[in-house]
Amino acid sequence: MTHSRHRIAAWVLAAAALHFILIAGYFFLQTHRAGVSARTALYREQYQRALNSLISEHVFPDGTPVDVTFIKDGDFSHNHFSVCDIDGDGTEELIISYSYASMVGMVYYILQYMPESEDFHVELLAFPGEEIYTNGYITIQASHNQGIGNSFWPYAVFQYDRTQDVYTRIAFVEAWEKATFPTDRLGNVYPDQVDTSGTGYVYRITRAGQDTGDAPWVDYTDYGLFLESTYGNAPIFNMDYLPITEEHIAGLLPAQP
Repeated sequence: MTHSRHRIAAWVLAAAALHFILIAGYFFLQTHRAGVSARTALYREQYQRALNSLISEHVFPDGTPVDVTFIKDGDFSHNHFSVCDIDGDGTEELIISYSYASMVGMVYYILQYMPESEDFHVELLAFPGEEIYTNGYITIQASHNQGIGNSFWPYAVFQYDRTQDVYTRIAFVEAWEKATFPTDRLGNVYPDQVDTSGTGYVYRITRAGQDTGDAPWVDYTDYGLFLESTYGNAPIFNMDYLPITEEHIAGLLPAQP
Protein backbone atom coordinates (compact mmCIF):
# COMPACT_ATOMS: atom_id res chain seq x y z
CA MET A 1 0.00 0.00 0.00
CA THR A 2 2.82 2.38 0.90
CA HIS A 3 4.60 1.72 -2.37
CA SER A 4 1.32 2.27 -4.21
CA ARG A 5 0.85 5.66 -2.55
CA HIS A 6 4.41 6.64 -3.46
CA ARG A 7 3.78 5.65 -7.07
CA ILE A 8 0.55 7.68 -7.18
CA ALA A 9 2.27 10.72 -5.62
CA ALA A 10 5.14 10.43 -8.05
CA TRP A 11 2.70 10.16 -10.95
CA VAL A 12 0.80 13.28 -9.77
CA LEU A 13 4.03 15.26 -9.42
CA ALA A 14 5.21 14.11 -12.83
CA ALA A 15 1.89 15.06 -14.42
CA ALA A 16 1.99 18.49 -12.76
CA ALA A 17 5.56 19.03 -13.92
CA LEU A 18 4.62 18.02 -17.46
CA HIS A 19 1.65 20.38 -17.38
CA PHE A 20 3.89 23.26 -16.23
CA ILE A 21 6.46 22.46 -18.92
CA LEU A 22 3.76 22.43 -21.59
CA ILE A 23 2.35 25.79 -20.45
CA ALA A 24 5.81 27.36 -20.17
CA GLY A 25 6.73 25.91 -23.53
CA TYR A 26 3.59 27.36 -25.09
CA PHE A 27 4.32 30.88 -23.87
CA PHE A 28 7.96 30.56 -24.86
CA LEU A 29 6.93 29.43 -28.32
CA GLN A 30 4.46 32.28 -28.67
CA THR A 31 6.99 34.95 -27.74
CA HIS A 32 9.69 33.21 -29.77
CA ARG A 33 7.48 33.21 -32.83
CA ALA A 34 6.75 36.89 -32.38
CA GLY A 35 10.47 37.51 -32.07
CA VAL A 36 10.09 39.54 -28.88
CA SER A 37 10.06 39.00 -25.14
CA ALA A 38 6.81 38.95 -23.17
CA ARG A 39 7.66 42.37 -21.70
CA THR A 40 8.35 43.85 -25.12
CA ALA A 41 5.15 42.30 -26.45
CA LEU A 42 3.17 44.08 -23.72
CA TYR A 43 4.50 47.47 -24.80
CA ARG A 44 4.16 46.81 -28.51
CA GLU A 45 0.57 45.72 -28.07
CA GLN A 46 -0.19 49.10 -26.50
CA TYR A 47 1.69 50.92 -29.25
CA GLN A 48 -0.35 49.00 -31.81
CA ARG A 49 -3.54 50.03 -30.06
CA ALA A 50 -2.44 53.69 -29.93
CA LEU A 51 -1.50 53.80 -33.60
CA ASN A 52 -4.73 52.10 -34.62
CA SER A 53 -6.62 54.73 -32.60
CA LEU A 54 -4.70 57.42 -34.46
CA ILE A 55 -6.03 56.01 -37.72
CA SER A 56 -9.57 55.17 -36.65
CA GLU A 57 -10.33 57.82 -34.02
CA HIS A 58 -7.92 60.57 -35.13
CA VAL A 59 -6.35 61.01 -31.71
CA PHE A 60 -2.75 60.86 -30.54
CA PRO A 61 -1.82 58.61 -27.58
CA ASP A 62 -1.91 61.56 -25.16
CA GLY A 63 -5.46 62.44 -26.22
CA THR A 64 -4.59 65.35 -28.54
CA PRO A 65 -6.73 65.47 -31.71
CA VAL A 66 -4.95 64.58 -34.96
CA ASP A 67 -4.91 67.12 -37.77
CA VAL A 68 -6.47 65.37 -40.78
CA THR A 69 -6.46 68.40 -43.11
CA PHE A 70 -4.62 66.51 -45.86
CA ILE A 71 -5.76 62.98 -45.05
CA LYS A 72 -7.81 61.41 -47.83
CA ASP A 73 -9.68 58.09 -47.58
CA GLY A 74 -8.05 57.31 -44.23
CA ASP A 75 -4.55 57.24 -45.73
CA PHE A 76 -2.03 58.22 -43.04
CA SER A 77 0.96 56.71 -44.85
CA HIS A 78 2.63 60.09 -45.44
CA ASN A 79 3.26 60.22 -41.69
CA HIS A 80 5.61 57.86 -39.89
CA PHE A 81 6.32 55.99 -36.68
CA SER A 82 9.05 53.94 -35.08
CA VAL A 83 9.32 51.73 -32.01
CA CYS A 84 12.74 51.50 -30.40
CA ASP A 85 14.63 52.27 -27.19
CA ILE A 86 15.58 55.79 -28.17
CA ASP A 87 16.64 57.01 -24.71
CA GLY A 88 18.57 53.92 -23.59
CA ASP A 89 16.42 53.18 -20.54
CA GLY A 90 15.87 49.54 -21.54
CA THR A 91 12.26 50.01 -22.70
CA GLU A 92 11.04 50.71 -26.21
CA GLU A 93 9.36 54.04 -26.92
CA LEU A 94 6.81 54.96 -29.57
CA ILE A 95 8.00 57.74 -31.86
CA ILE A 96 5.48 59.49 -34.10
CA SER A 97 6.58 61.94 -36.79
CA TYR A 98 3.43 63.63 -38.06
CA SER A 99 4.29 66.19 -40.70
CA TYR A 100 1.68 65.64 -43.43
CA ALA A 101 -0.68 68.22 -41.93
CA SER A 102 -1.27 71.93 -41.69
CA MET A 103 1.58 73.78 -40.01
CA VAL A 104 -0.14 73.93 -36.63
CA GLY A 105 -0.89 70.21 -36.80
CA MET A 106 2.68 69.03 -37.38
CA VAL A 107 4.07 67.27 -34.31
CA TYR A 108 6.88 64.99 -33.24
CA TYR A 109 6.22 62.70 -30.29
CA ILE A 110 8.37 60.44 -28.15
CA LEU A 111 6.08 58.44 -25.87
CA GLN A 112 6.38 55.50 -23.51
CA TYR A 113 3.60 53.29 -22.26
CA MET A 114 3.27 53.17 -18.46
CA PRO A 115 1.80 49.82 -17.30
CA GLU A 116 1.19 51.12 -13.77
CA SER A 117 -1.20 53.86 -14.93
CA GLU A 118 -2.15 52.20 -18.24
CA ASP A 119 -1.42 55.53 -19.92
CA PHE A 120 1.20 57.15 -22.13
CA HIS A 121 4.03 59.29 -20.80
CA VAL A 122 5.17 62.06 -23.16
CA GLU A 123 8.95 62.32 -23.17
CA LEU A 124 9.09 64.91 -25.95
CA LEU A 125 6.51 66.89 -27.91
CA ALA A 126 8.01 69.16 -30.54
CA PHE A 127 7.91 70.21 -34.18
CA PRO A 128 9.11 67.65 -36.77
CA GLY A 129 12.66 68.28 -37.97
CA GLU A 130 14.69 66.27 -35.51
CA GLU A 131 18.28 65.10 -35.37
CA ILE A 132 18.86 62.55 -32.63
CA TYR A 133 22.24 61.81 -31.06
CA THR A 134 23.22 58.70 -29.16
CA ASN A 135 24.41 60.68 -26.12
CA GLY A 136 20.92 61.88 -25.21
CA TYR A 137 20.68 65.15 -27.16
CA ILE A 138 18.10 65.98 -29.80
CA THR A 139 18.01 69.04 -32.04
CA ILE A 140 14.63 70.24 -33.30
CA GLN A 141 14.45 72.76 -36.12
CA ALA A 142 12.24 75.80 -35.59
CA SER A 143 8.95 75.69 -37.48
CA HIS A 144 9.85 78.96 -39.23
CA ASN A 145 13.10 80.69 -40.11
CA GLN A 146 12.23 84.28 -39.37
CA GLY A 147 15.64 85.20 -38.03
CA ILE A 148 18.55 86.94 -39.71
CA GLY A 149 20.68 83.88 -40.36
CA ASN A 150 19.49 83.39 -43.96
CA SER A 151 20.68 79.82 -44.77
CA PHE A 152 21.23 79.00 -41.09
CA TRP A 153 18.03 77.46 -39.76
CA PRO A 154 17.48 78.12 -36.05
CA TYR A 155 17.00 75.12 -33.79
CA ALA A 156 16.36 74.07 -30.20
CA VAL A 157 18.49 71.59 -28.26
CA PHE A 158 16.89 69.06 -25.92
CA GLN A 159 18.72 66.84 -23.44
CA TYR A 160 17.40 63.61 -21.97
CA ASP A 161 16.79 63.84 -18.23
CA ARG A 162 16.96 60.27 -16.93
CA THR A 163 15.51 61.12 -13.52
CA GLN A 164 12.35 62.62 -15.02
CA ASP A 165 12.35 60.46 -18.17
CA VAL A 166 11.80 63.50 -20.39
CA TYR A 167 13.74 65.57 -22.89
CA THR A 168 14.34 69.05 -21.52
CA ARG A 169 15.03 72.08 -23.70
CA ILE A 170 18.44 73.46 -22.77
CA ALA A 171 19.19 75.95 -25.54
CA PHE A 172 17.97 77.72 -28.66
CA VAL A 173 20.50 78.56 -31.38
CA GLU A 174 20.21 81.23 -34.07
CA ALA A 175 22.63 83.10 -36.32
CA TRP A 176 23.16 86.47 -38.02
CA GLU A 177 24.57 86.53 -41.55
CA LYS A 178 26.30 89.78 -42.46
CA ALA A 179 25.98 89.47 -46.26
CA THR A 180 22.20 89.30 -46.14
CA PHE A 181 21.56 91.45 -43.08
CA PRO A 182 24.19 94.19 -42.60
CA THR A 183 21.84 95.50 -39.91
CA ASP A 184 19.26 93.68 -37.82
CA ARG A 185 15.58 94.59 -37.74
CA LEU A 186 16.22 97.17 -35.04
CA GLY A 187 18.88 98.90 -37.11
CA ASN A 188 21.86 97.55 -35.15
CA VAL A 189 24.97 97.15 -37.32
CA TYR A 190 26.48 93.66 -37.76
CA PRO A 191 29.05 93.20 -34.93
CA ASP A 192 32.33 92.80 -36.83
CA GLN A 193 34.19 93.04 -33.54
CA VAL A 194 32.48 89.83 -32.40
CA ASP A 195 33.13 87.98 -35.67
CA THR A 196 36.81 87.45 -34.92
CA SER A 197 36.93 84.38 -37.18
CA GLY A 198 35.76 86.44 -40.14
CA THR A 199 33.14 83.92 -41.22
CA GLY A 200 30.43 86.49 -41.84
CA TYR A 201 28.29 84.81 -39.20
CA VAL A 202 27.76 85.36 -35.50
CA TYR A 203 25.66 83.14 -33.27
CA ARG A 204 23.32 83.51 -30.33
CA ILE A 205 22.90 80.60 -27.90
CA THR A 206 19.99 81.29 -25.58
CA ARG A 207 20.18 78.95 -22.60
CA ALA A 208 17.28 77.64 -20.54
CA GLY A 209 16.09 80.38 -18.19
CA GLN A 210 17.27 83.23 -20.42
CA ASP A 211 14.81 85.50 -22.19
CA THR A 212 15.02 85.74 -25.97
CA GLY A 213 17.57 88.38 -26.91
CA ASP A 214 19.38 88.37 -23.56
CA ALA A 215 22.16 86.09 -24.78
CA PRO A 216 25.04 87.87 -26.57
CA TRP A 217 26.16 87.26 -30.14
CA VAL A 218 29.32 85.14 -30.22
CA ASP A 219 31.98 84.17 -32.74
CA TYR A 220 32.08 80.89 -34.63
CA THR A 221 34.79 79.58 -32.28
CA ASP A 222 32.42 79.92 -29.32
CA TYR A 223 29.66 78.25 -31.30
CA GLY A 224 32.06 75.41 -32.12
CA LEU A 225 32.83 74.97 -28.42
CA PHE A 226 29.10 74.73 -27.72
CA LEU A 227 28.73 72.01 -30.37
CA GLU A 228 31.71 70.11 -28.99
CA SER A 229 30.50 70.25 -25.39
CA THR A 230 27.01 69.17 -26.43
CA TYR A 231 27.44 66.49 -29.08
CA GLY A 232 31.14 65.69 -28.94
CA ASN A 233 31.79 62.72 -31.22
CA ALA A 234 28.41 61.14 -30.55
CA PRO A 235 26.98 59.61 -33.74
CA ILE A 236 23.47 60.25 -34.94
CA PHE A 237 20.87 57.71 -33.80
CA ASN A 238 19.72 55.99 -36.96
CA MET A 239 16.08 54.99 -36.67
CA ASP A 240 13.89 53.09 -39.09
CA TYR A 241 10.69 55.04 -39.63
CA LEU A 242 7.69 53.23 -41.09
CA PRO A 243 4.63 54.73 -42.78
CA ILE A 244 1.58 54.79 -40.53
CA THR A 245 -0.44 52.02 -42.15
CA GLU A 246 -2.42 49.12 -40.72
CA GLU A 247 0.05 46.70 -42.29
CA HIS A 248 3.10 48.22 -40.64
CA ILE A 249 1.30 48.59 -37.33
CA ALA A 250 0.32 44.93 -37.39
CA GLY A 251 3.96 44.07 -38.09
CA LEU A 252 4.97 45.20 -34.61
CA LEU A 253 3.61 41.87 -33.35
CA PRO A 254 3.33 39.34 -36.18
CA ALA A 255 0.24 37.17 -36.10
CA GLN A 256 0.81 33.74 -34.61
CA PRO A 257 0.65 30.78 -36.99
